[in-house]
Amino acid sequence: MKLKLRNLMVLLGVVSLSQSLVYGSSLSLKYDGSTHVYDKTPITLYVNNMEVISEVMPPVQIEGYVLVPIREVFQALGATVQWKSSERKVCIEKDNSLIVLELNNKDAWVNGEIKEMEIAPKEINEKVMVPIRFISEALGYKVAWLNNERSVHINEQTSIIQSNSNINQDFSNNQIISDEISQNNNMSYMNEINSIFPFLNYDSIAQKMTISDGGAGISVSDITVNDNYTKRKMTFTINNSALEDVKPGSWKGKIGYLKAVNVTKTNSGAQITVETSSVCAVDLSKGQDGIVINFMKPNQKYNKIIVVDPGHGGADDGTRCNGVKEKDITLRCGKALFNLLEADNNIKVYMTRPEDWYATAGDGIVGKQYPTLDMRVALSNEISPDMYISVHVNYVENAPSASGIETYYYTSSDKRGQTFASRVQKALVEEFGLRDRKTKHGDFYVIRETNDPAILIETGFISNSNDFNTITAPNYTERFANVVYNCILEYYNEGLN
Repeated sequence: MKLKLRNLMVLLGVVSLSQSLVYGSSLSLKYDGSTHVYDKTPITLYVNNMEVISEVMPPVQIEGYVLVPIREVFQALGATVQWKSSERKVCIEKDNSLIVLELNNKDAWVNGEIKEMEIAPKEINEKVMVPIRFISEALGYKVAWLNNERSVHINEQTSIIQSNSNINQDFSNNQIISDEISQNNNMSYMNEINSIFPFLNYDSIAQKMTISDGGAGISVSDITVNDNYTKRKMTFTINNSALEDVKPGSWKGKIGYLKAVNVTKTNSGAQITVETSSVCAVDLSKGQDGIVINFMKPNQKYNKIIVVDPGHGGADDGTRCNGVKEKDITLRCGKALFNLLEADNNIKVYMTRPEDWYATAGDGIVGKQYPTLDMRVALSNEISPDMYISVHVNYVENAPSASGIETYYYTSSDKRGQTFASRVQKALVEEFGLRDRKTKHGDFYVIRETNDPAILIETGFISNSNDFNTITAPNYTERFANVVYNCILEYYNEGLN
């Protein structure tokens, strides 16, 4: 790959300015709503053995990852870079590769698949900065980090790293372009779905599906949405005769969030079932050509999200005593809490286990299952909630005196789990008068492996007669749910999310 000579000539007039920017003693970086003093040793960037210096913004290292100005670096690699300011998204196209990134979102759209980056793209000093290794490798380049030199080398597969290369390049005239991307330059992935269902159009960059009504006037109120999030399926039932002539069919593949689309006819219209690669939220709106379904991550739509995890289930009873199973207690408590949160229009709630069994053979899974620990963690990590709340019951064999409530958190730099666990523990002890076994660090899989704040509540010892009578009392689940729900409200009122 050869760098353009005209850009090299531009460099000669601005090299002194570039050097002062890159090699100053410190930089003031504005990102994530704050100003940061950046005083790390400067990073030198080479593209195909040619040093690249940006007059606007040098490479920086944040949280251990090198971020670079997207336009300067990747145009040097021959890529087309386009910025959609209204959506806060940037598109990088080269040869047969297409990458779509969104500011402050770790999910990247790479050739039809959603992949997670180690660090999200950021706007730093009004410049879009992206993780250099992820993007370069996605475009098929080799990336090398020479720690002793603090230099990054991006090379084509046949290039050789040369540490003594000192040819400077500047792209000072290339600013972030405005939202002036024409229809002809739309880089959407080949619309395979439309070839099967002519009334469906899917924009794989914007993650939007349009249900075309041919001017018949389908409204948002004609559509009912059923979100079966544990199975990553959404069903859109359209009660409008405008779609009475649609042909049933199915599509499978990987385009953006979508993995499968199935269309069936109903007596009053049609039903569209969409299978996604991860848990999604949707917004429906009326567009020029019909109804627009906008797919997004849950935390892009909802400001407050809770995941409730009733422990055990299915073939896993958990503890049991006197014919009472832990899985039944946790499910009742989980449902009661879920119902309170569901009724609160300000909070979105998900459950890892809405019922005892997770799936049946009709879902394409042989036999009945319940969510494994991996499944629960994966669900939560896709949702990215403000808090993950796992409910359990304790038991100790041959130790009937063991009793009380204890709440666990996993120790990390994020103290919100510990803070919330302490609040819940205190409130439950006050409500039920059981022994206070305190708040503790716990190395439990579901609270250790979730990416977000999490707690695990041990509601009491089913092996202790007093705890047993409390936990199995008719009004226990309602009281438990009210206590935890009020703790959640306090958590949000104090701005801990």
